[in-house]
Amino acid sequence: MASERKERRDIAQEVTDRIVERIEESGGNLPWRKPWKSRAVAHPCRHEGIGYRGINHLILSLEAFARGFASPYWMTFRQSKEYGGSVIKGEKGTRVVFYGVADKRDGGGGENGDGTGDRRGKAGGDVDATYRFLKSFVVFNASQIEDLPERFHPVEDDLDTGSRPIPELEAFFSKLPVPVVTGSEGACYREITDDILMPDIARFEEPERFYSTLAHEHVHSCGIKSRLGRDCFARYHADIKARAEEELVAELGSAFICAELGLTPDHLDDHAAYLSSWLKALKSDKRYIFRAAADAQRAADWVFKAAGHETGQTEPARAA
Repeated sequence: MASERKERRDIAQEVTDRIVERIEESGGNLPWRKPWKSRAVAHPCRHEGIGYRGINHLILSLEAFARGFASPYWMTFRQSKEYGGSVIKGEKGTRVVFYGVADKRDGGGGENGDGTGDRRGKAGGDVDATYRFLKSFVVFNASQIEDLPERFHPVEDDLDTGSRPIPELEAFFSKLPVPVVTGSEGACYREITDDILMPDIARFEEPERFYSTLAHEHVHSCGIKSRLGRDCFARYHADIKARAEEELVAELGSAFICAELGLTPDHLDDHAAYLSSWLKALKSDKRYIFRAAADAQRAADWVFKAAGHETGQTEPARAA
């Protein structure tokens, strides 16, 4: 009788199932919070300090988070020049919208389309002499602009948590082809320079959370056309659904990588909370997780191959 072959564990499926279980247990309301200390102020605001509201608040908050912007201030190209600043070459702005009300008599169009239309109703009463309009314009974060006054870059003291590098994990991530630049206020992958920005590890509550975040950004990095060519990565800045799908892929990929590297037990809820927040943008449909898991597995495989790592061989990594 042939000897029975031991079936290999499907770590990715186990992780996905457990994350879905945690999201369902919480009713989709697991709170996620940034795992590092930052100088960035959460509420996006205009150059004069007035906070954005509504859809613009959402758009700019997501953009700041995704691109690791440190400053809460946003302004147009013209406004940046008025402050003596200069938008850094190659930086892309973010489109926001403005809803307003105008008087038709002020060139607003009127009933004849030229501001001269009759504003009296059939019964002789006044009709509405105003109209609503919608405009869009492009703004840049202060982090994308050079030579602005210091007030646009608020600072905060005591950001060191005491977290220090873990040699085994440093060795693993150092083998990947995408360079990592530390010292940033946030974490993000930059396609234009093909590198990853990360806060210093000392800002993270625990060193494992630094590597979990780093894995997330490496998954983003392999989504470009010359690597895996993920469609949701290509459309990341085009619509919220594509962004949510790409974030699901990146965080699931991070969970798979962390599981292989021995980081899952302590931080599974971090992944579940992050995914739960993005599932809301996809109408809390957990099926998106399973669809994203296939892309996440391909990304994790790419990372392991690039690092020359044979899966199933790593002992859990822990800080000394």
